[in-house]
Amino acid sequence: MVRLCGVAAWALIVGVSPAGAEQVPRDVLTWGFCQVGGTHRGAEFPLSREELMTLRDELHINTLRFFVHPGFIGLPQTTWNGPESIDYTRFAEADYVWHDPTPAVDSLDEVLDLLRELSIHPVLLVFPVDEYVAYIGRDEMTFLNDATKGLDYTGIRPVDQVRTLTATLARHVHQTYGDDFTLIYTEVAGQGDGAPGRTKDRDHWAEVVAAAKSEAPGAVVCSPELCTSMWWWAAALEGRRLGIQGPPWLSDEIPYAGDWPRGDRLENYRDVFDLMAVSYYGFDANSMEWKDVAANRPALSAAAEAGLWLARTHARPRRWLWAEAGWGAPVKDRPPFHLERDLATLLFGMDHCAGALLWQAKDNEGSTAGVFTSGGERAATFDLLRAASDVVLADAAFFAADHAKANADGFPVAGDGFAEADPAVLTRFTGHHVLLFSEAPVETSVTLSQTGGATLAEIPVGHGYSSPWPLEVTGEADGRITLRRIRPGLLYVLRADR
Repeated sequence: MVRLCGVAAWALIVGVSPAGAEQVPRDVLTWGFCQVGGTHRGAEFPLSREELMTLRDELHINTLRFFVHPGFIGLPQTTWNGPESIDYTRFAEADYVWHDPTPAVDSLDEVLDLLRELSIHPVLLVFPVDEYVAYIGRDEMTFLNDATKGLDYTGIRPVDQVRTLTATLARHVHQTYGDDFTLIYTEVAGQGDGAPGRTKDRDHWAEVVAAAKSEAPGAVVCSPELCTSMWWWAAALEGRRLGIQGPPWLSDEIPYAGDWPRGDRLENYRDVFDLMAVSYYGFDANSMEWKDVAANRPALSAAAEAGLWLARTHARPRRWLWAEAGWGAPVKDRPPFHLERDLATLLFGMDHCAGALLWQAKDNEGSTAGVFTSGGERAATFDLLRAASDVVLADAAFFAADHAKANADGFPVAGDGFAEADPAVLTRFTGHHVLLFSEAPVETSVTLSQTGGATLAEIPVGHGYSSPWPLEVTGEADGRITLRRIRPGLLYVLRADR
């Protein structure tokens, strides 16, 4: 049975919501949020219909990625993500619970019904215990046996576990709803073997993708979320060793040697999956990575390289998905205004990109940093997220395209317009907007040339999540535009009108 009907089915075909909400067109760019949800059997999905409508109508999302924990679909997994020697291959179809008749939204089908009603594309995070993803290239796991913890992996082959869970999930969703869904896998973030020990990863992941496609031929299958900071670090060290200077100073040659990076070659993920997915939040000027390897460059420039010179380069000719980016709200123990820097990393670092998903939509017991609090209130950062979302809506085609032209700061741009010569003031022209972020130590000014008679209007973002701290924008007699009162570490968004 395919559960599609009426207005919702029509909306999925044409890419607009039934209410006519202005969504980023998903055939151009994926745009949405991640959500920890379905943490165990009977757990209620955190997002209400009204909250999802707000995300769709005001932040223009077209996609939601959420965790499909085995417990959420009826399996007796006792841990959130392991360690646990659960054997998914021993469960029969009847052991799965896909739909719960109680009023609460606490089963997979109820979540999918809700998302489809609202024309929000589901990205299902297949969520086996971490060890099965970390060691998917191995053929046995008895080295992790620990009788004191009840861990016995005898007879367990990781790829069989991931393939079984994938195939069962894909088969059910295909039979119930069709193939308008995406699968993705948990992070490769330093667990498991170093790169030289992952020689079977490619072949084993190919088995998983083949199993998914055999059940749902039209579904999109993404790679595990690749924490690109590992590959960036290795490539940056190699670039420094080779004496490469100037953007793109980062070496494309990643030294897959020793124990680092602890993931397979990026090209292997590109070749096996429909999309290479990355997880990356950037870093600030106090981060060890920037201080040790890239201190001769603005921190934002170095952070954006994870998208521009790693993900984009190694995904070609395909695009890449930024499957986790930051954030919906500030994260504890991060420096002041880190959210503005992280969103700047996203907007400056997307190019030839399939889309981006921010962490996360709503606070719950699984994670914070939501654009909604656990009580359903809008976070103080909502206006900042709205400004970033407006940029993505207007310039989705720009972020999806592969640009050879870069400005003096090293960022791909929509053209030669709005040029400036201050290396500490970073700008990017995205077609309808000029983005600005200053790494200067004090308040500064910059003059933009080649404006073509355009005007710039600042979009308020709520710096510090309440204070406007607006720019002073002055048109010069010769057509240039001067921006004054630029404070360091803040994301400025200006709409370009001709």
